[in-house]
Amino acid sequence: MIPDSSLLLPAFPATDWQPVVDALVAHREVVLHDALPPPCWQALRDEAAQLQAGAAFSAGRIGRAAQTQREEAVRGDALCWLEPHLPVGGAYLAWMEGLRGVLNRELFLGLTEFEAHYAHYPIGSFYKRHVDRHRDSSARVVSVVCYLNEAWPADAGGELVMYGDGRMQDESDGAAPDVHGASVNAHDPGRRDESEDGALGDECGVRTERGDAGERRRTEVARERERYRLRPEGGRLAIFMSEDMPHEVLPATRERWSIAGWFRTRTA
Repeated sequence: MIPDSSLLLPAFPATDWQPVVDALVAHREVVLHDALPPPCWQALRDEAAQLQAGAAFSAGRIGRAAQTQREEAVRGDALCWLEPHLPVGGAYLAWMEGLRGVLNRELFLGLTEFEAHYAHYPIGSFYKRHVDRHRDSSARVVSVVCYLNEAWPADAGGELVMYGDGRMQDESDGAAPDVHGASVNAHDPGRRDESEDGALGDECGVRTERGDAGERRRTEVARERERYRLRPEGGRLAIFMSEDMPHEVLPATRERWSIAGWFRTRTA
């Protein structure tokens, strides 16, 4: 289904991605609180809602290729892949190409594509802790989540929870780090599957490192630690490395919209 072409196509911002790349180098993650202005993320949400009404969404699955399966105890969202022919979704993909270019230019990552899907979480649904890179593939390198929700209340749930011992500065109130951490405002850089979608890492995303048993256990404990929660407020972007950043989506008292995406290499 192609959404109604009468949807007003907003102009996506001309974003300076260099501060984002610098933050990824320093912290392996970054939050852009106002990455997209309301006309952009609202148009994305409206397009997603049209696609859902046209039965274009399917239940989210875990695993990869022929090994995918529906596991409602792990995730309860539904998704629809973005394609270039979508009026607004295609514009979002084009916007992400700017970030791909800077990542390749500055970090020599060899990223060849960006794949993404709309995600709809019904009331009460969730996605258990996981990492985005599949166990048998290193193709996913950088993850991007864009939120499409209007006026999200603080008590509505649905937060993105980040775990681990990342190099991002922790805040005592459990909020995402701001100016002195790795949070960047896109307009003022001085401020802070169907076939291959969900991936569960070893022990639900907790991967041990080489070393003696004590060292491995310290690593496990650190990565089990909740560092902060991020409300899914419209226009907010969360960007992090796909390999070793455990995270989950909490249940919410209202439906929740987002775009999940990954910059990939050609590695199998």
